[in-house]
Amino acid sequence: MVILNIALFLYFYSVTPRYLSPANTYTLLTYAADLGILTVPQAIIMMLGMIDLSPTGIANLVPLIDWSLWQYFMGAGIPYTPALIVATIIAWLLAAFIGFVNGILITKGNVNFLLATVGMLFLTDGLALIGWGGWPETFPGADKAPYFSGVISGVIPMTFVWTLVIAVLYMILFYRTRFGVYVTATGSNQTWARESGVPADKIIIIAYILTGLAGGILGVIDGSRVREVSATNFTTDLTLESIAAAVIGGTMLTGGKGTLIGSFLGAFVIAQLLDGFTVLGVNAYAYDAIIGAAILILMVFTGKKDDIIRYFRRASSLRMREEETEATEKKGTNEGTLTQDGGSKDVNNDINANKDTDTNNNPRG
Repeated sequence: MVILNIALFLYFYSVTPRYLSPANTYTLLTYAADLGILTVPQAIIMMLGMIDLSPTGIANLVPLIDWSLWQYFMGAGIPYTPALIVATIIAWLLAAFIGFVNGILITKGNVNFLLATVGMLFLTDGLALIGWGGWPETFPGADKAPYFSGVISGVIPMTFVWTLVIAVLYMILFYRTRFGVYVTATGSNQTWARESGVPADKIIIIAYILTGLAGGILGVIDGSRVREVSATNFTTDLTLESIAAAVIGGTMLTGGKGTLIGSFLGAFVIAQLLDGFTVLGVNAYAYDAIIGAAILILMVFTGKKDDIIRYFRRASSLRMREEETEATEKKGTNEGTLTQDGGSKDVNNDINANKDTDTNNNPRG
């Protein structure tokens, strides 16, 4: 993934040097932030052999609830910043609760994960539209809430910092606790995992809580960046891109295999494609088709990566065997030639010896 990201960067930079401009760097990191914060928990869900299609619905609903609570608290006399912080904490807890409901529906209600999360997607989007309509509400931006949407050194958005923090925390949970082992075991064979004492239901619920929380955080920090929140800020495209990023990063849809680091880097691959083609000025009508084709090619390549590596290793091994066989045959031929030469010399020596003997026995000769 590192090599692929470097290759894409070098390509787009070689085509247009402004790809590395401060303005575009900010845009690229914004793309990566929005996608990366969903990709990491989505990869965990995928390692369970499931997917979550509800994060963008949560990202639309939760910021609106945050905004309403913030307005209510300020109306109750709570100062601006404390009101916003308390409202945001409550909103994020609600996002985690929505993820919890997803997990309960799947584990205790025996609802298929696709049906459960698609239903939650429509429910959250619908509630956002019913409660607040399609009109955007002004949300505190960088001037009032720099901890959400400020800019570091003129190029690094705070949304990207939030994404890094969330990604690192999720990775610590996954790699430094039993959670990651249990996720892999459950995704590999859920029946075997349960029989081995793995609390599979609990693991699934926690995974969906993490995804729901990530959706809530995304909605708030991105709403602060654009200074408004609405029921239509996010579409399911972002969720589907997070799934593609995880697959490109090496996470299998079948479960039991994957890497959070690779998936996070896969988000950068998708972000570079989205940003790079925009900078190149790709025709708007062809944009989706080109992005889709590029993602498909990368996903096929990633899925066949092991087969490709095995092919080249096998080809290299066969070549080495052929060279060894040729060397052995050549060595055998040389030894045969030497033996024949040695035999001829021995025969000549015997003939000469016989001649000498005859001469000695026959003085008249």
